[in-house]
Amino acid sequence: MPDEMFQLPESPLFSCDRDGFAIVDGAKTRVTGFAGLQIDPVFTLEVGPGNVFEQRPVRVLEHEDHHYVAVECEGGETVHLDFYDLKASKEGPTGAWVYRGPLDEGNDGLGFMPAH
Repeated sequence: MPDEMFQLPESPLFSCDRDGFAIVDGAKTRVTGFAGLQIDPVFTLEVGPGNVFEQRPVRVLEHEDHHYVAVECEGGETVHLDFYDLKASKEGPTGAWVYRGPLDEGNDGLGFMPAH
């Protein structure tokens, strides 16, 4: 992802699975014969220690203005993705936290710091 604002596609499709979170441009999906639906993500975040998603994403709670997505995760956390400012934060049973790096480094395991 470039070091500039990322705008969600006009028709975003979200994928939450045990390995991570992906955003797909729904307008660009295509059927490829008998192979089924081929979807190329425009943005992905992997589940891993210190990543934006440390726990499995379960479902998208909301998205708005083509710049913001809130994702519910296992363990009761909600991850907030701000594509306008390229920032991530989370809130849950242990409080509110801010990712230590930009959103495009969300798979680099930089960890979180308390939000003040």
